[in-house]
Amino acid sequence: MVGLTEEEAHLMLHGNSKYFHSVLVSRIMEVLSRRFNVETREWALVGLTHDLDHDLIAGDMTRHGRVSAQMLEGKLSPSALRAIRSHDHRSGLKPQSLLERALIFADSLAVLIEDQKVKTPVTPGIFFDALRNECSDRPWIGDTILGFAEREGIAIQEVINELQ
Repeated sequence: MVGLTEEEAHLMLHGNSKYFHSVLVSRIMEVLSRRFNVETREWALVGLTHDLDHDLIAGDMTRHGRVSAQMLEGKLSPSALRAIRSHDHRSGLKPQSLLERALIFADSLAVLIEDQKVKTPVTPGIFFDALRNECSDRPWIGDTILGFAEREGIAIQEVINELQ
């Protein structure tokens, strides 16, 4: 059940400090949905709305994702809402499904792309230099990105290059 349109999601995000980040996460989720042969629209909307609450939680990251899910209740499926609730480890929810793990991967990959200004096409050398640089500030990001890619058989550079 997806009762939310992309246009409505963009309107909900209007003025949000994470707007462009959310758009990038949504694009990554679209690429992943095609690779896993799952419903693209729902995955894209999960990526687009995952940080809807970022400006509302006043830095209380234990509430991050939970408030977004409350705002989206009845507009997205229960599995989509759980993915949004569990995408930040500080919420205390452990990711269980492929959608949940994919959102964490997409969110982390978007952070890497944004922070390191990764451009396409990306080569393995450029990607790993960017990852090494990002890990100096965020040591967890390497395990998050590389671990998911290895477990799920995803070529990270191909995902990034599909974002062109």
